[in-house]
This record gives sequence, structure tokens and C-alpha cells, in this order.
Amino acid sequence: MTDSGWRTAIFALLAVAGIVGCGQRSAEQTSVDSNEAASADASGSAFCLMLRSARERVLVGEPLTLIATLENCSNDSVAVRDLLDPEYRILSLLVRRPTGGDGDYLELAVARDGRGWGEVTLAPGEMLTAFVPAYFGKSGWQLADEGQYHFQAEFWIDDLQVDSNAVQVEVSYPGDVPAADAAEAFMMPQVAQAYYMNGGTGSTGLDEIVTAWPDSPHAKYARLALAIEVAANAEQPRVQACRRLEEATFDLNFDWIVALRALQSLSSCYRRAGMHPESMRVVGDFTERFPEAAKIIDNRVN
Repeated sequence: MTDSGWRTAIFALLAVAGIVGCGQRSAEQTSVDSNEAASADASGSAFCLMLRSARERVLVGEPLTLIATLENCSNDSVAVRDLLDPEYRILSLLVRRPTGGDGDYLELAVARDGRGWGEVTLAPGEMLTAFVPAYFGKSGWQLADEGQYHFQAEFWIDDLQVDSNAVQVEVSYPGDVPAADAAEAFMMPQVAQAYYMNGGTGSTGLDEIVTAWPDSPHAKYARLALAIEVAANAEQPRVQACRRLEEATFDLNFDWIVALRALQSLSSCYRRAGMHPESMRVVGDFTERFPEAAKIIDNRVN
């Protein structure tokens, strides 16, 4: 792929709610995202909404992040407002918990105003993409109980509701004491919020998790958030900050969705440090390391 191709890929991806083309769906998708999105014919809409998870199972205290895509499933170009990010409160996540019941909607801790946000035109097969934090909301940590959780996304386009496929993720308690202690620390409100925000007043709690339980999966997530905070707060980041962020990003080889979200900060870090070839390189390395993410990056709008 040429440098101009990678540049297109980066800016399409790193807008967080960027436009990407869907291409052909792989037959090798895992059972987590094997359910098809709601069809355009069934909904009466030109759009299909797909929800995916990188994990079939997580430990209590792991910050499960899903990814949603809104695809133009019609044969014609269509316009839609670029408001898929759940912080705009138009995309909703319905959570059915192991305790049973009809489920409830996740109320995020952060809201953004989408008024005045413009439309984008999607050609057939193109889509919007957004990251959906399933682990943390206004009422605190959301996945504290052991058992199977069911997730489904809903998105409103004018007066039409578009529903996604259902995703199931099993949540289990850590099997050893260190990981259990790390989980308890990660679920503390200030610490969870610091992870969600990539920094803030709870960052000391993230640092304590890295120090006290360095081998736990929770420490890998904490280390990533801390690295993003350091890289983002420097007006012109040093090379060491970018290298540290790169190491933390690629260390999450068991969670490509969180790693994909971190790629935005990593590529930006190298660009702001004046290292544009490195910014291109990490995207190439990322697609080789995480083939699931490669499908999203490579199926971009040219």
C-alpha cells in the first residue's frame, strides 16, 4: 500500500466516527459477531447496524468496549448525520444482564451536543464507525456480575429506529487473588472514569494497578490509558512517549477494538513529534498484528 493510501486510511480511521467501506464480510468472523445486522428490507431503512466485540469472555473489571458500524445497505448513496458516537445519545446500547429481565439502556457518563453537526453521504457499502464502552456509565461500573451479558444497539435516523444484531459476552471472576484485587481497584469510580477519559484525577489509581499487579490484564489496560494521557498532554511529545504508547497499544493483542481506538492517539503522537514515517509504519504494523482491524482500515473510502 502506498504512503498516500496509508494516509487516507489513517484519517478515515482516526476520526473515531469515520467513514469506511464495508467490502466483503469475512467468513472467518468469530461467534461473537457472527449474527448479521438487521437487514435493510426488515427495517424499511437503507441502513444496517452491526455491533461487534473483540472478546467472547472477559474478567470482571476488564473494560469491555464494543464497536458499532452503520452501513448503507441500499443501492443508492444516502445522507446521514455523523452522530453514531454514543456520547451524542442517538445510538443506545441495551444491556441484558445475567440476573435476567428485559434489560436497561446504558447511560454514559459523558454527553456531547450534536446540534449543528453536518451530514455525510455514504455510497452503497460505506459506513460510519463508533466505539461503544459497555463497561462504564453514569451509575458506575456496569459489568460487575458473573454470567452472560447480551448487548444490542439501537440508532435513530429521523423517526426510524435501526436495530443491530445481538452480541453475547461471558463475564467471569478472576481465578487468582492478584487479578481479583486488580479488578476491584479498576472498578472504583474514579479509576474507571480515568480510564474512560484517558487520564484525570483517577490516574493515580491506574498507576497503582500497574505497579501492584503488573501481570494482570487490568494492568495492560491501565498502562495504555496512562500512555495516552502522557502523549496527549505534551505540546510536542518526545519520542519516548510515542514509543511507550506504541508498546502499550500492541501489548493488547487480546483486545483489537481497544487497541484500534488507541491507534488514533499513537499515530497522532508520531505526527506531532515530526515523525510522519513512523505514523505510517504503526498503521501498517497494526493491520498485520490485528487482521480484524485491518478489514476496517483497509475497507476505507478512497
